[in-house]
Amino acid sequence: MPEITDTQPRATPGTPSAARLRPVTGYDGTPPASRAIEAAITLLRGRHGSIDVVYVAHAPGADMLSPDVLVQVEAGFSEIEKELRSSAAAQLDGRGVAWEFQRQQGMIARGLIAATSAAGEAHPGDTVAIVVGSSSQAGHRIVGSVAVGLARHCPVPLVIVPEGWPAACRPTIRGNHRGEPAPAASVRRPHRPAPGSRRTGPGA
Repeated sequence: MPEITDTQPRATPGTPSAARLRPVTGYDGTPPASRAIEAAITLLRGRHGSIDVVYVAHAPGADMLSPDVLVQVEAGFSEIEKELRSSAAAQLDGRGVAWEFQRQQGMIARGLIAATSAAGEAHPGDTVAIVVGSSSQAGHRIVGSVAVGLARHCPVPLVIVPEGWPAACRPTIRGNHRGEPAPAASVRRPHRPAPGSRRTGPGA
């Protein structure tokens, strides 16, 4: 079975692998999300491919909000999206990798999985994987996290970047097993949320 490992050797810059790699990184501007982008850049060293940076806008109980409040929530999400796009650009521009930014709506794990499905359909020859930073919040180690949901339902390989990376390890990826569950993580922390909303993302 194809596997994800922290110890497999990476391709060297002069010898790109034949298969294109498309890491999908959950992003909300927090340190775990930034680690995920750095890991995605590392995974693309010596490989052809592109990074999909995904912000998942999530408003708990959106179906219970009034139309007026929903308009405010949407405006808040749009503002956050602009900030995150700029933040991702600051980290990625000039790093020698192709990347795209997109926004998904809803639950974080579902949003990331939806992004991988769209990437797989648009680029059927690519190896798609989710890359997320692990959460450092103690509560998540007790009650679970977005990573747990992804681990149960993720249809593509999943890379979880630990706190302290890259000193701790250098994650790499091999193979693609679409349709088979695999272990991810996503961060969930607020950042200038709109009324009645909260911003969540990779690393929760």
